[in-house]
Amino acid sequence: MTDLIATIAGLVEEKEVEEITKNQENPWKLVSTLVNHVLASNHIGYTEYNTAEWISEDVARQSLSRGLNSPSAASKSLWALHLAHRHVEKLETSSDLSPEELKMCLEFYLVWQQLLVDPEQTIKTQVDGIMSRLKTLLTSDSAPFASGDVRCEVLLEMAAVHFQYFEYDKSDELIQKATEACDLDIDLSGMMGKRTRFQQRNIAQLVLVHKTPTSSSSSSPLPPDADIPQNCSLNDDTLLEEIAISTDSEASRVDGRCLTPAQLCCLLWIARHESATHRHDVLIHERCSPFLDTVIAARRCWSIQAAALLARADLEKGRGRHVDRSCVQSELVVKLQQGVEDTVAVGDRLPRTAHILASGLTPFWQSSVLLAEILKSLGCTSEALLILERLEMWDAVIECYKQLGQMDKAESLIRRLLEQKPADSMLHVFLGDITRNPEYFLKAIALSGDRNARAHRSLGHVLLMDKKYEDAYKHLRRSLELQPIQLGTWFNAGYCAWKLENYKESTQCYHRCVSLQPDHFEAWNNLSAAYIRHGQKPKAWKLLQEALKFNYEHPHVWENYMLLSVDVAEFSQAIQAYHRLLDMNKRGADDDVLELIAQQILRREAEITVEKEASEEEAAENQRVKEEMIKLLARISANHQTLSPKTLRVYALLKKPKILNPETRTEFEKYIQLMEKSLAAANGKMTWPKEEKLAVEVVETAVRLAEDRLELAKFVASDTSVKEASSKVRLSLRGILSRLDKESGSRVAGEDVEKLAELVDVAKRLLESVSL
Repeated sequence: MTDLIATIAGLVEEKEVEEITKNQENPWKLVSTLVNHVLASNHIGYTEYNTAEWISEDVARQSLSRGLNSPSAASKSLWALHLAHRHVEKLETSSDLSPEELKMCLEFYLVWQQLLVDPEQTIKTQVDGIMSRLKTLLTSDSAPFASGDVRCEVLLEMAAVHFQYFEYDKSDELIQKATEACDLDIDLSGMMGKRTRFQQRNIAQLVLVHKTPTSSSSSSPLPPDADIPQNCSLNDDTLLEEIAISTDSEASRVDGRCLTPAQLCCLLWIARHESATHRHDVLIHERCSPFLDTVIAARRCWSIQAAALLARADLEKGRGRHVDRSCVQSELVVKLQQGVEDTVAVGDRLPRTAHILASGLTPFWQSSVLLAEILKSLGCTSEALLILERLEMWDAVIECYKQLGQMDKAESLIRRLLEQKPADSMLHVFLGDITRNPEYFLKAIALSGDRNARAHRSLGHVLLMDKKYEDAYKHLRRSLELQPIQLGTWFNAGYCAWKLENYKESTQCYHRCVSLQPDHFEAWNNLSAAYIRHGQKPKAWKLLQEALKFNYEHPHVWENYMLLSVDVAEFSQAIQAYHRLLDMNKRGADDDVLELIAQQILRREAEITVEKEASEEEAAENQRVKEEMIKLLARISANHQTLSPKTLRVYALLKKPKILNPETRTEFEKYIQLMEKSLAAANGKMTWPKEEKLAVEVVETAVRLAEDRLELAKFVASDTSVKEASSKVRLSLRGILSRLDKESGSRVAGEDVEKLAELVDVAKRLLESVSL
């Protein structure tokens, strides 16, 4: 079919093109040929027939645009996609499309979406209908999809569509079905091995293994292909090129050379999904590397290898010892995708198109963006700037100038482009981004007929920064009406709605945000806060658990979780959160929280004692939480953190045994010691006799301590113990009562005046009972 592409590309008149295409016996085969040509031009370095005589690339780009969402300026062979689109529009309306034709239709829309700058809702609507029909056929085991590898490829292409629209749950479901269809039976496991050159002993390493022993020896290794992108070496003086597994464990490890292309594609998508949904996980490199290393070790299928090498480069770009290889590897693959420094003849590159869509290989300009990001992380911003200028990605170019501190050059560049294209609304948006002048955004909105989602988004962001929340919210919502798939815009809209106290709208925005990016822990946290204001604390508590799944190291989320756990009476979780904050050294002694938890535990314990209907499980659960609380307070005390008198008192009460007997005597003595500390801390405040509430607490603690001290002395039943206890009680109560009498004139009477009087009477009676 290369001859047909050459013939169509060489024609001058559009009528001639129509005649040739009409004479084709199978129009769907023509569509498949045109789509494959687009893939070859943008993915594998096929440099022939990228333009056609009968239509310019600009006209083709305009026909493939949806509103202001157009194919990338760097994309090639748009004439072929334009011609394929004309045929698909005519053919897809038929209700009796065969499975192969539905598959071709799906691939066409997937390629179209790949070339567009932003996700397009209209394409999603069309492709959803196609996928629902394909899913029906897949469940019915129709003949065209009887082969496991073909079924796997179709499922992965549908997963790729969902991935384009951030529908990660649906994508994951299809990936799992694809692994079943191609009989891929693997799992992550630990094996003993070495990672560095200087390692003396084997330690556990995460590798890919067969779940069942029989599958490990089911096939023999296949030889590598001749035309494969080079796998760049790490060349590190410490790390090994690959993990060295001990020979005892090697047998059950997955060998990529024994896997089919469909199975290799599945491994790629598992790693890609894991990386996309766990961006903040510090172990994401260790979890994804076994999948990618297995694919790369296979050395088969150009598109699969290129996709795996780019995925590894993306994974390694933030790691100090790997970033150099990440940069060199991505540069090598990008050059091959552009047909630069490729030793293979142009005509011999066409077989590389196999499995492009199933492997998820990105077009060369998206791979170039990855290379630019890696260069920027290495400080090579000028080199990244040159790449992005060639791709005409002006928003990214502006970011580079911003990093270089040369915003004047960015403004000059955009103004020069505006002289050439004064009616281009996006250029006015870029100028507004540089100058932060709202007038440029308003002009862009006017030029586009209020259809520029980016202009509304940028204007909303500027107004948000100026704290004009109402106007910002209007523009952000309009932007989302025009382009619903915008992660950051949903987040900002939710924040504006929160500030406007419109909590219902706020929760809707944050829900949309987490559906687009499940690991956006800030959105989970803010969604929880919105539900709290909405009066739904239990639901908010559950949402904070989701936030912690995606960022386990964020102290503010843990603090919110601890406080909310107290609110919803989940004290065990509150204690766990407090421990986590102590682990991160982000929490001192929060007396209010500790006191509240301890009081609630003691109150529940008293209720269980009184209630005869309370079950043994409830009593056991409360006892478990009580023990956890004692451990927490002990840890805080051991860290030399000062506890308040109230907290020390409840700590003592938690330690107090229910019955005093020989077995519990030691615990009772510890309880007495803690009560002494509590009284000393409370009595140490010079102002307590003047404040009625504090006076009640001090006298109440002193009376309880005196009573329990005398009880312990009577239990010991020795002359010295009773005398010592009586002496301590006299010393304690006399000092407190004398200070109380001295400041009685300056103390303002309040609600607790009667209670204080009763406590003073009790203290005086106790004093009389132990007087000499």
